Amino acid sequence: SCVLCEDGSLWSFGYPANGRLGIGTDGSYNKSASSIQMTFQPYPRPTAVPGGPYTHVSCGASHAVVVSAQNQILTFGQGSFGRLGLGRHSNDDAVKPVPVDNQHFARYKSAPKLVAAGKTFNVVVLECGSVLTWGRLRSTSQVLDKPRADVNFSGGGMLTSVAHTNEAIVFLAGSNACAMGTGQCKQLALGTGKGSSSTPAYCEALEDVVVKKIVCSCDTTLMLVDSSTSEKGQKILESLEEIDLEEFAKEAGNVEEEEEAAPAKKKQTTKRGRKAAKEEEEEEEEEEEEEDEDDEEDDDDEPSKKRAKKGKAKAKPKAKQGGRGRGKGKGKRS
Repeated sequence: SCVLCEDGSLWSFGYPANGRLGIGTDGSYNKSASSIQMTFQPYPRPTAVPGGPYTHVSCGASHAVVVSAQNQILTFGQGSFGRLGLGRHSNDDAVKPVPVDNQHFARYKSAPKLVAAGKTFNVVVLECGSVLTWGRLRSTSQVLDKPRADVNFSGGGMLTSVAHTNEAIVFLAGSNACAMGTGQCKQLALGTGKGSSSTPAYCEALEDVVVKKIVCSCDTTLMLVDSSTSEKGQKILESLEEIDLEEFAKEAGNVEEEEEAAPAKKKQTTKRGRKAAKEEEEEEEEEEEEEDEDDEEDDDDEPSKKRAKKGKAKAKPKAKQGGRGRGKGKGKRS
């Protein structure tokens, strides 16, 4: 996460891999003395990002885009898919803010006014209305390793807002919403049967509706609209399903409570399972001990039986020997 203060200082905290915090290090270290096992040390407290002062910041999944007070665009973090805009087909990571290749937009001599960092792409809107993009917008699209001014909404009014999902950009041009990119979850409101667009297109589902602000998450788009819109726009709004925010917040809270209770329940179930398993083991051990005792008793009985049989077998020879003696004696006496 990044926090931009009023004095232009920038602070970041969280997971530092790939240099995504922009603090000059990726926080990696070897946690094993006997082998190489690299890991990353999280930063739970805000740490100052060098440079600045800054005027804009936007965080992507593993990189960020910032604008300095001198209207210079800089990036830091993971560099794959050209998302840092360094040119030269560079995919190198940057652990601190580095300036992007400005070859394509230096001629505009216009300051950046809106910045949006997506998953693997970036969008910067200039004061003159031109839009700079670089990186990879969609998994099937071309990779731009440096900013290029290839989108212009001059005919749709000046851009006042820009937001992004994982693989799409949503613009606010005047009071009209426009979008380009992939919208598999229908989050772009392009109209019936239109989930994606490789070029900027108006959100037909909200045609004639005055849009005031746009906010996006990974696969969701929220638009703040003016209720005092045209008659046609009013009919469109009436046809949409209304969401009771209080009820929505209540349901969201219940879901969170259930999610929090789930691990405890699972842990409790695990404890009960362990207790039951332990009791079963003890019962099995007792049964085994009883079986061993029975076996030992049987073993003790068998030798006594064998000795008894052996004693009987020995008694017969004795009787035989005595008979032989008596016979011999009788023979002598006679």
